[in-house]
Amino acid sequence: HSFPTRRSSDLSKVPVLIASTTLATSSASITWTSIPQTYASLHIVGNIASTNASTYTIAKMRANADTTTSYHCQSWEQNGSSYYTNADAFYIGWLPAASNYWPKCGFINVILPNYTGSQHKMLNSNQSLNNSTTSTPSIYLGMNTSIWNNTAAITELSIFSSSGNLASGSTIQLYGLP
Repeated sequence: HSFPTRRSSDLSKVPVLIASTTLATSSASITWTSIPQTYASLHIVGNIASTNASTYTIAKMRANADTTTSYHCQSWEQNGSSYYTNADAFYIGWLPAASNYWPKCGFINVILPNYTGSQHKMLNSNQSLNNSTTSTPSIYLGMNTSIWNNTAAITELSIFSSSGNLASGSTIQLYGLP
């Protein structure tokens, strides 16, 4: 991807689209490299699904291709909460199976503040999905907070499914926030 740069004379407080990806075919991940280090925060929004045959899988995101167990995640879901220590990625939400009324479900919203700073990185995300294979919706809502125990600036992000690939038609945008 080719990323736009922000001019120092531009003082607007409008989010800047860094990248937008729509999958023409299913893919193991959506990855952005060489993320500009000129914003205060990153904002990721998308409508994505998994090719997994089950009703849903976990949406994950890795920073700087780090596959070590240096992530800690807290999830609050409508049926309870979960805490994951020593995880291999940020947990950013749930992905519906592509058969579950796709693409009308599977929305994720992620805020990653101070991604260029020298402290451990924290993100907040929320998601919604239709967890039903019938015409009667079964709406699922959740929120996640994750910490990456690494002090490196984030220059690369990769979003993937815990099982299966990301489905064809999955669309996700990366914004820089002033």
